[in-house]
Formats: sequence, structure tokens, C-alpha cells
Amino acid sequence: MGIQYYRNYISLIVNKPVIGTPSVPFSGKLGNAYNRNFEFPLGLSYDLFQFTKLKINVNVALVPVWTITKVNKLTEVPEGVDWSQEVVDAMHAVETIPKSFYSNYQYGLSVEYGKFELSLYQSANLNNSISDGYSLYDTIYPFQRRIRSTRIGLYYSLGLSKNKGE
Repeated sequence: MGIQYYRNYISLIVNKPVIGTPSVPFSGKLGNAYNRNFEFPLGLSYDLFQFTKLKINVNVALVPVWTITKVNKLTEVPEGVDWSQEVVDAMHAVETIPKSFYSNYQYGLSVEYGKFELSLYQSANLNNSISDGYSLYDTIYPFQRRIRSTRIGLYYSLGLSKNKGE
């Protein structure tokens, strides 16, 4: 059990037709947001090998994830022929994409030496979707979004354990 933190980014391109320019039929505007993800892995570990202070383990975990989304919002509509309030609203709606809570699973190998642990593991969404869709002007556009990653972790044990009474 522990706490993990990471950030991931959501990019959204809003395309708008540009009237009167046949060589450039669409103008794209890029909006982005980032998520602060707090994970709390609840897992099991199985010792494969042990050589004095060195242990090699197989790890699996169920990981609840809480997400806080931050959107880089424009305070006003920028000047330009292809900017409009609708384009700005579409870019700001990127904050409706991620769920605030979802679950992952993780599996991998770790090497422990004393109080240090080096871990290599795969993390993926439990239900393959971390989104209910994209919502703009009270209309929801459904799509599935998922995250799969391979991670390396370095951990240090604080040694907080309960001593068995005699």
C-alpha cells in the first residue's frame, strides 16, 4: 500500500472552416488540460527469490485513482478571423472529458535490497475507459479514453511495522 502521483495531459484540437480560403479549408486550435492523478495501490507481492538482503518479487495491485483536472482557460476570445466564442467554449469543454474517479490495475516485478525497492510494472485501466465523453452545450459526445503505461518506481520503506509481542 502507498501513494503514487503523476500528471497526464489531454490535448484537444478544435477545427473550424475558414471561409474564403480554398487552400486552407480548416483552421485548428489546440486546447489542453492536465490531470493531477493520485493513486492508492492496494496490492499483493509474492517472493520469487531471496538472496540474503536481495529479494525479487512479483507484484499485482488494484489501484483507485482520484483525478483533479486543470484547464488552461482563455479569459477572452482572441482576435483573428477564425476565433469565436464557440471555439473557445469547445476548448474549455476539455475539462468534461476525464472522470474524477476510476480504477487501474498494475502488475510487474520488483527487486528489494534492504529498505530500497526498484519496481518495473505495467498499469492500465480496469474498465478501459476513464471518460464518460465530451460535453458541450448540454450535448454529450461519447468516446472511450484509456491510459496504459509502463513505469519504473524507486521506493524506500520507512520501516513502520508492528512488533509482535512475546
